[in-house]
Parts: sequence; C-alpha cells; structure tokens
Amino acid sequence: MIKKCLLLFLLLFALGGVNAVDINYDLEQSDFDSGTVSISYPGTYYLTENVNITGLNGINITGENITIEGNGFSINGSGSGTYFINVENSKNITIQNIASNGFSYGVYFHDTDSSKVENSVINSMSKAVDIANSYELTILRNTLTANSSVGTVYGIYSLDSMINTTIMENTITSTTDASAEAYGIYSYINMINSTISENNITANSAYHSIGFYVDGYIQDSTITGNNITVNTNGEYSVGLWAKGYIQDSTITGNIINTDAPSNSMGICVHDDIVNTNISKNVISAISEAVDAYGIYDYGSILTSTITGNNITVNSSNNNAYGIYTYEYLQDTTISGNNITTNAVDDSASIYVYTCSIVNSDISENIMNAISENKAYGIYTENYHIQDTTISGNTITITGDNNARGIYSSRYFTGSTISNNTIDVTGNNSYILGFNSDFNNNEIYGNILSTSSSQSYGIYLSGDSGNYEFYDNNITVAGEGSEAIKLSYWLSGPNSNIYRNNITSEQSYAIDIIHCQGVRFYQNNIDGLINNGTNNYFVSSENITYYYNGTPYSSILGNYWVGYLEADTNGDGIIDTPYTANYTNDTKPLAGIWGVDLTSKAPEDGKIHLTHDDFTEYGYTIKEPGTYVLDEDIICESFVGIIINSSDVVLDGKGYNLSAGAFGICLGGMPEKGPSENCIPLKNITIKNIVLYQWQEAISVRFPIDESDYIYSEIIVSNCNFSENMQGCFLVLINNTNITNCNFENMQGGAGIYGEDITIDSCTFTNITMFEEDTDSAGIFGEIYNSMIKNCTFEYNVRGLLLEESEDVTINSCTFTNNSAGITPIMCYNGIISGCTFESNEYGIRTWDYEIYEKFGYGWDFVDILQNYTLSKNNFVGNEEYALEILGKNNEIYMNNFENNSENVNFEAVLSNYFHSPELTYEYEGKTYTGRLGNYYGEELGISYAGIFDKPYGIEGMMIS
Repeated sequence: MIKKCLLLFLLLFALGGVNAVDINYDLEQSDFDSGTVSISYPGTYYLTENVNITGLNGINITGENITIEGNGFSINGSGSGTYFINVENSKNITIQNIASNGFSYGVYFHDTDSSKVENSVINSMSKAVDIANSYELTILRNTLTANSSVGTVYGIYSLDSMINTTIMENTITSTTDASAEAYGIYSYINMINSTISENNITANSAYHSIGFYVDGYIQDSTITGNNITVNTNGEYSVGLWAKGYIQDSTITGNIINTDAPSNSMGICVHDDIVNTNISKNVISAISEAVDAYGIYDYGSILTSTITGNNITVNSSNNNAYGIYTYEYLQDTTISGNNITTNAVDDSASIYVYTCSIVNSDISENIMNAISENKAYGIYTENYHIQDTTISGNTITITGDNNARGIYSSRYFTGSTISNNTIDVTGNNSYILGFNSDFNNNEIYGNILSTSSSQSYGIYLSGDSGNYEFYDNNITVAGEGSEAIKLSYWLSGPNSNIYRNNITSEQSYAIDIIHCQGVRFYQNNIDGLINNGTNNYFVSSENITYYYNGTPYSSILGNYWVGYLEADTNGDGIIDTPYTANYTNDTKPLAGIWGVDLTSKAPEDGKIHLTHDDFTEYGYTIKEPGTYVLDEDIICESFVGIIINSSDVVLDGKGYNLSAGAFGICLGGMPEKGPSENCIPLKNITIKNIVLYQWQEAISVRFPIDESDYIYSEIIVSNCNFSENMQGCFLVLINNTNITNCNFENMQGGAGIYGEDITIDSCTFTNITMFEEDTDSAGIFGEIYNSMIKNCTFEYNVRGLLLEESEDVTINSCTFTNNSAGITPIMCYNGIISGCTFESNEYGIRTWDYEIYEKFGYGWDFVDILQNYTLSKNNFVGNEEYALEILGKNNEIYMNNFENNSENVNFEAVLSNYFHSPELTYEYEGKTYTGRLGNYYGEELGISYAGIFDKPYGIEGMMIS
C-alpha cells in the first residue's frame, strides 16, 4: 500500500497537479514485512496495529514536516534490531503515542532540528533516545527505558551539546547489571538554554549511576521539578553532574536521592557555579562507606543563591558534607536551608576546603552535623572568612571529639555573626573558633552553648582588634570548658565585649592570655576570671540606665555572680571594686544587667506597636499619646496607620513602615478625592520613621468643603521617604513643619497645600515625572506665608514647583542637576535668597508649557511672577537659562551668574528691576551708598566702587 501511494504521489507531482502536498497514510504489518519502512514525504503516518519486524530499523525518516502517530500501538523488534525509529537530515518531525520493544536504540535523531517525541513508550537495550547534532528538540511525557546486562545504558543520550532542548514530564529508567554505567540523561558536550523539568529519572548500575550528566558546562538552563533516584553497587551515584561550570541557570524543586558505597552526591559540579539559583530541592545522599555530598563543587560558588533546600547526607564511614566547595564561596546567599549530615569521621553542613568565604550571606538555615570525630557547622579548612554575614541560623553539632559550630582556620575579618543559636556536643570543641587574625567584626544576639569538656564558647587566636561582642548568651558546662578564650599577642584598638551573659559552670568564664586593650562592661559573668594585663572592665563613657525604676547615668562595669558587697547609695553600682586575678572593675553592678539594671524604663507610658497590632485595616490611633514602633512593619492592608486623634506623637524609632497604598493617613480612612466626615486634628508629630513603597506615604483625608484649614500644628521630622509614588500629600493644613526629612526615588516628593508652612533641612533626590502627572517635583503645591530653607534638591524633574502661592520665602537652598530648580507659577510677594542653582537645565523658570496646559492658565504671561525679590543667589553652569522668568515688579539683584549657557531671558526685563533699592555697602574697605545689580561672570568696563561702568547686555535689552 505505501508503494502504491507514493507512486500516485509522484505521478501527480510530475503532472504538475501537486506541489508539496502533505499525505496521510496508514501503516500496518504488511508495510514492515519486507524490512524497514522509509519515509521522506510530509504528512501524518498512522500505525493501525502492533507490528513485528525482522530488519535492523523499524522506520527510517529523511524529510520535513512528518508525524508518526502510533495510536497506542507498538513496533516490536527481534532483539537484534538497531533503531526503532531512525531520523536523519530532517526537520519538524513528531513521533507520538507509540511504543517499541526489542531494539538496541529507541529514537535516533541525527542532523535533525525542531522535532519531538511525546506520549510514547520506548524500551531499548542501550539508548532510549539517541541524539547527534540535533537541536531545538522536545521530549515530552514519554516512558523511556534502557535496560542491559552487558554494557552502559542511557535514557537520553546526546553526542553533541543540548541547545534549546526541552525534556519534560518523562519517566526515564536506566538499568544495567554489568560493571558498567547507567545514565538517565547524558550530554557529551554542553547544555545551553534548555529545560529539564518534571521528569522521574531512575538509574541503577553495578559501577556508576548518574541521573543527569553533562560532560561540559550548563548555561542559561532550567532544571526543575524532577524526581531523580540513582543507586549503584560500585562508586559514584550522582543526581546531577556537570563536568564544566553551571552559569546563569536555575535548579529548583527537584527531589534527588543517591545511594552508593562511595561518592554519593546530590549535585556535583567540577568547575564554578556562577549566578545560579539552587532552591527548594530535597536532596538525600547516602554512602555506605565514604564520601557523601549534598552539593559538591570542585571550583567556586560565585554570585549564586542556595535557598530553601532540604539536604540530608549520610556516610557510614568518613566524609559527609551538606554544601562543599573546593575553592571560593563568594558573593553568594545561602539561606533557609535544612542541612543534616552524619558520618563516623568528618561531617559538615557548609565546608570550604582550600579558599575562603567572601562577601556572602549565610542566614536562617537549620544545620545538624553528627560525627564521632570532626563535626562542623560552617568551616573553612585552609583559609579565611571575610565581609560575610552569618545570621539567624540554628546549628546543632553532635560528636565525641573536635566539634566546631563556626570555624575559620585563617583570618576572620569585616564580618558579622548574629542571632544564631548554636549548640555543640563534643570534647575539645569550639562553638565559635577563629585560629588567626580577627578584625573589624561583630558577634551579637547569639545563643551559644556546650556541655562538653575542654571546649570553648568563643575562641580567638591571632592578632585581633576592632571587634564587638554584645547581647550574646554564652554557656559552657563541661570540665575545663571556657566561655570566652582570648589568646593572641597583638591587640588592635576598640575591642568591646558588653551586655553578654557569660557562664562557665566548671572553669573560666573569661580566660585572657597575652592580649591587651579589650573592654568588658555590662556583662553578667558567672565563672572564673583569668585576666591578662591592660584590659578594661568598665565602659569608656557614661551610660544611661534604670535601677529600681530610677534613671541614672554613669560609667558601668559588670555583674559578677556571687559578689555581694554593698551599694550604699542605691544606684545599682557596688561601692567596692572587683579585683580578682588582676581584674579591676571599679564599677561592679549590684544586680543582673537586663533584669535589675536596664537600658529602658520599666514603664515608659508609651504605646509600643509591633506587627501583631496591625489588622487587615492597618492600625488606628484613636486616643492622644505617644506611639512608637518596636520593629519593622510590613503591612498587609492598603493603609498602614490612621490617626483619628489630636495630640499624638508617632515615633518610628528608625523602623520601616512599608508596602501598601496609604502609609499614614490623618483624619480617617483614606479615599480618592474629597470625603465626608473628616476629623479635624491638631498637634500631630510624626518622626523617625522610614516610609517605603506606598502610593502616598503621608496623606490627609480632605473634605468636600475646602473653605477651612482642618489640620494644624503638624510636625514631620527625621523621616525617610523612599520609592513611594508620593511622599507627602497634605491638604488644608496650617502651622506645619517638615524638617530633616529625606525624599528619594519617587514620582512626587512633598505636595503641600496650606498656610504658615516651614520646610527646613530636607533633601529631595531623583523625583521623576510620571506619565499622567505633569506637576511632579520635590516640593509642589499652593502655600501662603511660608518658608522653605536649607533644603537640597538634586536630580529631580523639578526641584520646587509653586502654584498660586503668596508670601513664600526660599532661603539657603541648593538646586543641582534638576531639569528646573524652581518653577513658580502665578506666585506673588515672595523672596528667593542665598540659594545655589548649579548644573540644572534651568535655574528658575516660569515658562513651563506642561503646567500651563494642565491647569488652564492660558498664555497671559504678564502675571506669572509678581513682586518677588531674587537676591544673593548663585547661578552656576546651568545648561539653558539660569533665569527664565515672565512677570512684573520683581527685583533681581546681588546675584552671581557664572558659566551658564544663558544668564537671563530677554523678556525678563520688560517689567522687572535688575538692581537693588538704595543701600549701604562696603567695597575694598570703603563704605558706599547706591543701587547694586548682579555679577555676570565677566568684566563690563571699569569698576567704580565695585560697580562696572558698562551695562550687561542681552539681546533686545540692556541691564544696568
């Protein structure tokens, strides 16, 4: 039948009646009786029954746009066949819904692109899918099996690089009983821009078993959601193995289980891991003898993230490592992982062998390392830790000997260890151990404990200085164990150990050998003390504290458990110095720091707010009082804080309030546009708060009737507004002060509409115009009888935009790199003095077409600016005009104009004055009376009494 069809097709083609016509054809047993079926013409070929063949190949394909539709039937070889389907020099081939048995190889793609195999069951004795020089392939929802008793097997094998390839939702099983290798997926060169996802991969062998192997590098690829199980009776059972680097890729959501007598690895990389995300994987690596690794990298891990993984590693003998890198761990985040390792000897959660941990973040991990000898949490074998943060981890180390919580064999510098909980079991062990130089570090907020003998809480050995240990709980309980051991010769300045609980139940709480210049204070010390020389046991300056509810300020020493001398004046400081073993604490504490003596008043009369106080409607202040934030607040509602009461102080204490529509709203629940039932408020202070990513950070609810000011005596101070759409939007306000605030990276800074406003010492940076609003500026609005002073405006579309404002003074402000420094529109009776305008497009500009059009001012330019005084300002290096104004009766004098493209527009002289009223001034030691103009950066004739005799000329006019 196939020959007849093809003869008919050729006849039609020869007669000119058919041009590249696709054909449909049924394949049945008779087509295969004479051997391999060859297909080269486009079309869909339907298998109509199960067929058996005796030839080498089932089907040979050479062509384009060909589909083999199996209809669920199978092609069965004799057991000596080569290829189930052989595809060569082809393109856009689809093989689907078909099954095969009795072939050495399943589907073979050679010099074939843009093709796919899907929904098929392919059983082979060597390679289920074989690929050579073929790209943009899709292998989808197949069951692929390679099973042999004599040699190496591959579920999917690529002789060349995998490029733009998708392997998805397949079940891949490779099994060999011989002393050979089993691979689920194998790429002989590289993998680039490809996706391996949602596959179930199983590899079993007597020698090497690899789930997914790339003999080169992996670049720009995604490996996600796979379930990989590999087992071997020999060595090397690896889930994912790259012989080169992995870069710009994602490995996430995989379940990887490996089991081998030796070298069992979840992920193995022989070169660097660069800019790659390894996250949310579940990795189990079991070795029945030696060497098991969750993630193994023989190069460096650079600029990558390893987050949210669950890693379990067990070795029945030696070497179990959760995350192992041979060289650097640098610029990398390791967070939120759960890592458990167990070995007889050498077990580590994070292990760096020959190089260093640099500029990395290791945080919020749970680490458990178990070993009879050498169990480690975070360990650098041969080098240092630098510029790294280790925080919020829970580290449990269990062993008989030589356990380490965090340990650096070389120097530890510029780093922070904070808020970790570390428990170490094992004699001769260190919770925190640093075997070389220790400089410029902080260790704070940690809970450190060990019950073992001859062990240390914190151990320093090397030249050290500029470090701080504070707010730690350090407890050692074993015989000969010391809470803090300082053993180094050279000491740098500014080494402080304070506010710690330091306990050694059987030995030294503090053991100092050689080192000098360390300062201990506000510690609770329970244990022996062995002091060196020239160390200090009091604070360097007075500290404010509370004792029995009374505030004091004094130099403070330490609380020494069991030292019970008199405190005659009741200030919480014992009269008699503590002097055991050369210690000279002249201000020993009479009670426990943090319990009897505290840094805060027991009851301060303030309402303290935490995240728990916020509901889906934010938090509403209904009563007068002082409200303080005690932590960063990320709101889950569209409003943060509503203030519905007068006489309120809201103190952020430097914490963040972020993420919603309206950050702080005065006068009721915020609405778009005017509202009814607004609550008039006065005496409101908002201070020391960071407002981040709101539509409007501080706003008011304003009424339909806008005739009266309803918000007064408002203070906003020391606040930071960042990445909001709008910083402040305050309407119908008077007697308001905004001071020492920072507005940056927003679409609008401070929108103010009111009277008696003072804006002082604020900065406005990168306030940029958004598409639908042309009045974007650092400060914009309509104000009366107000003052703007000592402010800085930089890189804004407009620094200051005033509309229909009167009696405004702008003094001592700096405008740099703005499109326009000040844009006054319909403004009257103001002063601009002592300001600097530098490197703007325009210094002061009234001629702003976008504003005219938006607000309908028309084109009567005469009244734009009236009765203003511009004096003693500096205009330097502005790109267009230093001064481009339209208006009348403005006085412009004693300003400096230098290096501007144009100093003044000629229209400015039509109805304005470029000299001062008559005044008295000094020049070269003499006093004169007269009128002064401006300095234009050039000599204009001869100077008499500080005034050139030649007028300054602008096209169309002259300025005297």
